[in-house]
Formats: sequence, C-alpha cells, structure tokens
Amino acid sequence: MDQNIILTGLENFDDIEKTKVNLILNSDLKKIKGFSGTLQVQGKKLQKQGKKSSYVFTGKYQLPEDTIYAESNEWELEKALHSLINKVNNSVKHKYKK
Repeated sequence: MDQNIILTGLENFDDIEKTKVNLILNSDLKKIKGFSGTLQVQGKKLQKQGKKSSYVFTGKYQLPEDTIYAESNEWELEKALHSLINKVNNSVKHKYKK
C-alpha cells in the first residue's frame, strides 16, 4: 500500500511519543484497504497541571475525488491515534459502500 503521511505539530512531543505516533500510524493505516491518498495528521499535546497530558489529533485524508476529516481527543496517546484512524476508516467505508 502506497500512502503518504504528513505529520505536523509534534514539536511538544518527546522522542518516545514521536516514535509511537509513527509506529501506530504505519500499522493502523493498513486498515484502510483499497484506497490510496494522502493522510495529513496534526498532533497537539495539551499540558495539564500535574503529570497527565491530553492528546488531540486532527486528520485530513485526501483522496482523488474527496476529502475526509476526523478528530480525536484522548488522555492516552495510543487511544487518540487509534480513534483517529478508526474514524477515518469508518468515514471511508461509509462514503464508498457498495
């Protein structure tokens, strides 16, 4: 599968979090089968008081004939990314039902 991934907004993420983002995106994009396009992901790490942070990911999946937008907001990095990919995948399935 030849898909382009453009990541932005990861300046506040540490190296471990950046590695997790890359691994999760590369593995989860296999869920979107049969569609080639460009996925633009913007990540934000919202610092809260204390040790916990909230993660917000916004995705734009550009297909030749359409654009799909999705957003997720979670306390855990993995959940936020999985949620974003699932939302994009569900939107693709819904738009291209046979």
